[in-house]
Amino acid sequence: MAKANGTDIGLSIAGNWLSAQTDLSISMAADMLDATTKDSTGAAKEYLAGETGGTMNASGLWDPSDSANVKEIIAALKARAAVACIWGEGTGTGDIILSCQGFVSGYSING
Repeated sequence: MAKANGTDIGLSIAGNWLSAQTDLSISMAADMLDATTKDSTGAAKEYLAGETGGTMNASGLWDPSDSANVKEIIAALKARAAVACIWGEGTGTGDIILSCQGFVSGYSING
């Protein structure tokens, strides 16, 4: 199994790597559809894989010299439009671990 240095993994939204990231997580799951019938054997439940979905969360430090990240996140949230997300090596030249279309569902700035 290949391993990656955690400092080289980042999140890109709309083609721009988010700067000053301190934390990044991803969570994915599939719905499990109950397919149990009276004919199911062994009194065991049966399931079918359903739709999949996931979330990505990122945290970072405020970088006033690179405020474009905050503006892009706010614009994506207000536009309610899907943005391209990449979760992978932050150099942009490595293997992409996951790419998807997603929505920004919130942001928080603490000071």
